[in-house]
Amino acid sequence: VLLFPEGTRSVDGNLAKYRRGPFLTAIEEGAAVLPMHLTNANLLLPKGTFSVRPGEVRVTFGDPVPVEGKTKGDARAMAAEVEAWTREQAASAG
Repeated sequence: VLLFPEGTRSVDGNLAKYRRGPFLTAIEEGAAVLPMHLTNANLLLPKGTFSVRPGEVRVTFGDPVPVEGKTKGDARAMAAEVEAWTREQAASAG
């Protein structure tokens, strides 16, 4: 299952604050979170259209974030952790 914690596509390519919903789902289901960053996806599938433009998207995967021992109250901290990783990836792809 692929979930996007921003909740929507970005108009300008900047990341929005991550929501906790996908992390709650991971905790409830006992499934680790596998962070990923898509570079250039906003250029090839702009917000407001379903028309895909030709080009390359770079996909970077982070280390799995385990959910063992986590409760629903940990979802925001998990979101912040994965968001920070994603922002690091975006800055280095820049």
